[in-house]
Amino acid sequence: MPISKKIFWIFLSISIIIFALAASVIAYQHSNKYMHKVLHSLIEFNDNVYKLRELQLNMVKNDGVDTTYELQRSVERLKESSDNLARSLSEVVKNDLNVTSLNTDISNYYKSIYEYIDNSLQYKMLKEDSIKYIDKLKEVILSYYPSKKSLVSKVNLFLTDFITTGDPNNLTKINEITKQLVKDNQNSELKTITQRLNLTLETMYLNRLSVNEKRNFLSLSSSNFLQIVSILSLKLKERDAKLNATLNYSLIIIIIVCTILGLLYWVLINKYINRFLSNQSEVMTAIKSREALREIKPFSSDELGELTQKMWEMAADLYKKDESLIESEYKYRTYINTTPVAVLVSDSNRKILEVNQGAVNLLGYSSEELLSFSLDDIWIEEENTFNKKQFKNLTKKGSISLIRKFRTKESGFVYANVSGIKISDNRFVAFCQDISEQVSLEKELKEVNENLIEQVNKEVDKNLKQDQIIQQQKKLADMGMMVSAIAHQWRQPLNALALCVQDVLEEYESGDINKEYVKDFEDNSMKLIMHMSKTIDDFRDFFMPDKNVTEFNVVKEINDLVRLLNVQITSKRIEMEFICHCKGGTINCDNPSATESCENETDLVMGFPGEFKQVLINLIYNSVDAICEARVLKKISKGNIDIKVMFSENNMTVSINDNGGGIPSHVLPHIFDPYYTTKGEGQGTGIGLYMSKVIIESHMSGRMNAKNILGGACLTIELPLIKKIV
Repeated sequence: MPISKKIFWIFLSISIIIFALAASVIAYQHSNKYMHKVLHSLIEFNDNVYKLRELQLNMVKNDGVDTTYELQRSVERLKESSDNLARSLSEVVKNDLNVTSLNTDISNYYKSIYEYIDNSLQYKMLKEDSIKYIDKLKEVILSYYPSKKSLVSKVNLFLTDFITTGDPNNLTKINEITKQLVKDNQNSELKTITQRLNLTLETMYLNRLSVNEKRNFLSLSSSNFLQIVSILSLKLKERDAKLNATLNYSLIIIIIVCTILGLLYWVLINKYINRFLSNQSEVMTAIKSREALREIKPFSSDELGELTQKMWEMAADLYKKDESLIESEYKYRTYINTTPVAVLVSDSNRKILEVNQGAVNLLGYSSEELLSFSLDDIWIEEENTFNKKQFKNLTKKGSISLIRKFRTKESGFVYANVSGIKISDNRFVAFCQDISEQVSLEKELKEVNENLIEQVNKEVDKNLKQDQIIQQQKKLADMGMMVSAIAHQWRQPLNALALCVQDVLEEYESGDINKEYVKDFEDNSMKLIMHMSKTIDDFRDFFMPDKNVTEFNVVKEINDLVRLLNVQITSKRIEMEFICHCKGGTINCDNPSATESCENETDLVMGFPGEFKQVLINLIYNSVDAICEARVLKKISKGNIDIKVMFSENNMTVSINDNGGGIPSHVLPHIFDPYYTTKGEGQGTGIGLYMSKVIIESHMSGRMNAKNILGGACLTIELPLIKKIV
């Protein structure tokens, strides 16, 4: 049987016993509750009976109205307590006690009380009437028959005795006296009074008999009530004793059954547990003695028996796995001992706990010697940087890798690449790979690299000097182009000045020279000379070396350069146009007045003005060469170079566009490379655009780009603006 069913039956039997016990207790409590209720009602009824008897006696003695009313209320309370008692008895004793007659007796008693009270009140009224008639009789006798006064006194005496004793003889005597008075004295008023007196006295006599009868009945009834209370109390005690006996018998039976079941369960459970523990002990013994592969018979077929069987099977599996682990441990220990990598196992204090043959081979110490060391003993002291902080990192991260220098037994040393792994809080494994040869090669390589760096630095310095020489040569070449431009600039004013001198000679020979003519000659000559002087100043400023970085106006510098080159470029049938897109709008700067108006003194750039103009010369002459080559190839008839300046919030852009046919697509990515040129031998150095890009991007923090446009090329220069506060 499964354990669940066993537990179910045990639980069911215990539940039945508990239910029976609880039912008995509840029944007893229920019966006890109603028994207390009946006793309370009975005591209340008994108290009301005694109070009623007391009031009844008082009423007999006092015969007062207040006592009568109190007696009525007491009877009502008695009737109410009787009803409560009847209900309580019907709930407790059912048919064992018959209380039907009690209610009838109380009802009769209640009725008799009211009749008694009515008779008493009527008697009292009759008594008062009789006294009143006696007084009237006395008054009539004294008025009409004074001699009969003694008869009235006798009537009054007999009446008093009748009221006190109730003796009917007194009524007879009073009747005889009154008849004698009426007979002797024929008086109608006297006759009427005597008749009424006799009738009242007869009624009083009958009423007195009824009152006495009711009084006796009430006394007998109250005694009967007390007797009923005694009988009910006795029967209730008998029933309570019977209920207690029944409950005691039930409890005794339940206790006996519980004891028998407890002993039975104890025997069965003890036997069951002993068999289970015996089986478990057998399993543990088999595991300990490595006999888990033999068969075992489970002690039962329930869940614990299956558990024992499964534990036995698990023990067999553990035995097999243990054998496998022993074999695996031997195999891997063989692997570790035969590997050339040194393996060191240490605790948290860096005390060496285990080593392999690789560690013995690496350090030259025996296993016993290494096990007596700590890691600090075999590390070279001057290289011992594996301090508490690094060990803390190993403890926290779980792994660490570093290069260590180890001391060998022959007073030498070896370098090893150490990989530390945290196995537990008190176990750490270090794998040490000999890298002494690698470290030696790295040192040699480091020395070679240091020598190589020194040679490279020398070559770089040499190349820089060569670049400076090339840049200077480029500047000299640009100077030659500028000299050629100046020659074109001077040719026209020199021709004009020569014509003026010739005209002076002719005028002198003709005798037409006067002061006004001389003044005009002076003005024209000075204008030509000043123009030539300005050209010399521009030339000198252009080639003056820049020593410091300064702020300058790009538009002004471009305008000065255009003025120098315009004559020479125009002579080659090339039209050059300079347009400024400034804040005031688009302005053609070929007009000198327009140039002055578009100069913005607040939009400046930082750099070397001379280097910037050298960049512009390179770009403009590259466009001139491209246009001349295209014209030779009959691709164009007229050349155009457009220089445009545009401003944004933080930058300005200078673009130089031409119609020289553009840059070949395979050449475009390389035009800024040093020494790269597409011109023939002796026509270009390949350094111009390279130096221009270096100047713009390195010296002026700008950007320089090239692209093809429709019919030509476009080179752009973008420079950051410096806002000047005016």
